[in-house]
Formats: sequence, C-alpha cells, structure tokens
Amino acid sequence: MAEYRSKWIVFNQKGKRLKTVTLKHKNGALYREIEPFEKELIQQGLYAHRAECFDQEFLKGKPFKEKLQYLGWVFNSAGFIQT
Repeated sequence: MAEYRSKWIVFNQKGKRLKTVTLKHKNGALYREIEPFEKELIQQGLYAHRAECFDQEFLKGKPFKEKLQYLGWVFNSAGFIQT
C-alpha cells in the first residue's frame, strides 16, 4: 500500500509563518488526517495552507504575508486574518 504525503505551512493570525507539517496518508485517505489537524489548528488559533501553493515562480522572494494575500487570505486594518 502506497503512502502519500502532503505538506502544510502553518501560520498565525498575523500571517507569520510558524512551521511546516507533513501529513501522511494511504491511498488518498487524506481526510482522515485533515480533520484532527484542522481541530488542532482551531484550538491553537492557527491556520494552514498547502505548501505546494507557494511554489509558483512569481511568488519567490516575496514576503510570506504577501504570498498569503495572493492565495486569497484577507487581512483587516489591524493586520489580522479576517474570518
């Protein structure tokens, strides 16, 4: 049985990158790993986005928060993610 991996970049409410997390799953059963991962993020007040989304050439060298904005994350005037 093949093992798959998906990498996620975890960040806080201000858009500061904190860490990268790799979720391992078998045969595309990512949902079994995502649910507990999402619950943990919510409990800690954190967010995550798939790492592969940041691999676009034109995003290289840009500040992390600017990359998040390009990917659709919206920040309010105080600099916090709008939910």
